[in-house]
Parts: sequence; C-alpha cells; structure tokens
Amino acid sequence: MKKEKSRQARDEFISNRLLPGVYFAFITACGVLGGFGFALGRTKKRETSTKLTQQENATKLFNDGQRLAVRALRRASIYSLTGVFSLSCLLWLASGRPKSFVEFRQRVGSWLPSIKSRKSKEEEGRTEFKNLTELMQYIAEEDEKLKNKKRELASNVKDI
Repeated sequence: MKKEKSRQARDEFISNRLLPGVYFAFITACGVLGGFGFALGRTKKRETSTKLTQQENATKLFNDGQRLAVRALRRASIYSLTGVFSLSCLLWLASGRPKSFVEFRQRVGSWLPSIKSRKSKEEEGRTEFKNLTELMQYIAEEDEKLKNKKRELASNVKDI
C-alpha cells in the first residue's frame, strides 16, 4: 500500500512538475542556441574586416572577435527569450486561456492523436532485478521463449 502511494506520488511529480519543466527548458535551450547562431551569422555578415598580418593588429583582431561574440550573445538572448515567450503565449491563447498547466496540457493533448499501448501489463515483463546475474538470466529465458515461439510458428506454417 505504501509502495503504491509512493509510486503514485512519484508519477504525479514527474507528470505535473518535472516534465513541464524539462519541456520548457528544452524549448528555451533550442531558442537560445538558434538565436545565438542566427545573431552570430547576421553580426558576422555585417562586420567587415581586413586581413591582419602584423603582431600589433592581432590584439585588434582579438578585441573585435570578443565584441562580436558579446554582441551576438546579447542578440541571441533577446531573440530566444522573445521567441519562447511569444510561442508560449500563442499556444496559451490558442488553447483558450487555461488556468493551470494541467488544464493546458489536457487541452493541447486533445488536439494531438492518442497513442495506445500495444502491450498489456502481463506482457510487459520484469523491471526490477537484484543484481546483474539475475538480469542476464531473465534475458536468456526471454530469448529462449521467443525462439520457441518462432519454432512453433514455423512448424505451423509448414503444416499448412
């Protein structure tokens, strides 16, 4: 009974707290990387530089590169934060202004097709093992079962 409650609490934590956080962190990271690349490309395109061959000009080149990177990082931050914020607001408005993340998830989930599990709980198999030896034994037994099923199917096909 206690195990079930702790499992349910863990599952609720994962579905209500962890997954939304990971989702938004992933979207933000993609936005930051995309914005940084976009800003770096645009800034690099605008910058015109001459070939610097002398030692005294090497420090100028280093400072120009540093300024270029800082400017690109600033622009990338602005682009990514604006993009993530506008995308989130657009989805929130399109879903009818839900009051909680659970409601938002249900509304957006209703737009997507459902994925049904093919396996029943009996076919799922074991998930917890005491040690590596027990795991390897289980894998060997499952492999034998599959081989036997294939042999039976092959013999049934030959009989037909």
